[in-house]
Amino acid sequence: MIVVSNTSPLHYFIAVQYADVLPQLFTEVHVPPAVIRELSHVNTPVAIRQWITNRPAWLAVDSLKRPLDVDLVANLDQGEAEAIQLADERHADLLILDESEGRAIAQRRGLPLTGALGILGLAYQKRILEEPLIVLESMREKGFRIHDELAGRFQHLLRTRYAR
Repeated sequence: MIVVSNTSPLHYFIAVQYADVLPQLFTEVHVPPAVIRELSHVNTPVAIRQWITNRPAWLAVDSLKRPLDVDLVANLDQGEAEAIQLADERHADLLILDESEGRAIAQRRGLPLTGALGILGLAYQKRILEEPLIVLESMREKGFRIHDELAGRFQHLLRTRYAR
């Protein structure tokens, strides 16, 4: 299974010390070089920069095979643009992306998507996480932006769709 991630989901899973959920769900997660640059940026919290400097073997960095599509560059930041293109080039089974504009573009390209909430739900369903709402709240405390309505829908999904 080929899984590609954008910066934001990785950033927040690392920030709350739950990045290890990803290799438990997927053997390997692929990222483009821009995601590594963004996670290593001087404005990124020190703990995340340290984590990415010593990144685990399950996080594979893949270069793009062709120049970045102009429409991606015009509408998205570098990490999102490269993640979408990498997912497209690699025929990824899943793209982990949270930002709405990037998700809309990825959907138009027919890329299979999930976001941080989808990862939390899947980890809960597979019994990797016992308390996904606590993890979500920790992510929000670290700056993860999500509307209360969406958080409420996620809580409802945990009780229904992901019920054990």
